[in-house]
Amino acid sequence: MIKNIILLFVVVMLPISGCSIKLKKPAPIRPLEYYRSGGVDFRSIGRVVILEMENRSTNQELSKELTMALTEEIRKKQIFGLETLYLRDPKWESLRLSTDSDVSTKQLEDIQKKLGVDAVMYGKIENYRPYPRNSIGLKLKLVDCATGQLLWAIDQVWDSTDTVIEERAKIFFSTQMRSDYGPMDWEMVRLSPRIYNKFISYEISQTLE
Repeated sequence: MIKNIILLFVVVMLPISGCSIKLKKPAPIRPLEYYRSGGVDFRSIGRVVILEMENRSTNQELSKELTMALTEEIRKKQIFGLETLYLRDPKWESLRLSTDSDVSTKQLEDIQKKLGVDAVMYGKIENYRPYPRNSIGLKLKLVDCATGQLLWAIDQVWDSTDTVIEERAKIFFSTQMRSDYGPMDWEMVRLSPRIYNKFISYEISQTLE
């Protein structure tokens, strides 16, 4: 009787042991999309000025705060010399810059001459929604002052309800944030406007490497 039970157990288990279970791999996280002119070596540019972004949001301070965060993250990369020009800087008025239009060829020449830079980064903030949605859309360009050539551009919305953005925020928090936020953990990325700006700026800076 016992032998029959053992034999039956072996017969039943044989098909199972011969099967291999294939685990489905998680889909890769969609990377940030951007344009980069072919053959451009950013390290050969020299100096770049970032202009304070045009602010189409309801948050009057967002353009300055996000421009500051972007400057900080790009500066960490040490790709090129970098300076920032804000709306309230006297140089802004002397260059007759506008936040609601493209930089003209004449303005590019003036920027190169007066600021001693080789390229200018500028753009605008759109689609802003504060917490709990946390959505910020950015359009940015990097343009060669001498030739007017578009070297790099990005047109992206960072929406905290997007699962892809959430996954990238988790990676950012685990690799870039050093502070202990306790039980809130990576949720601080979308809870804190300052950290959300840092997350967005970090992702943009990665596209310049």
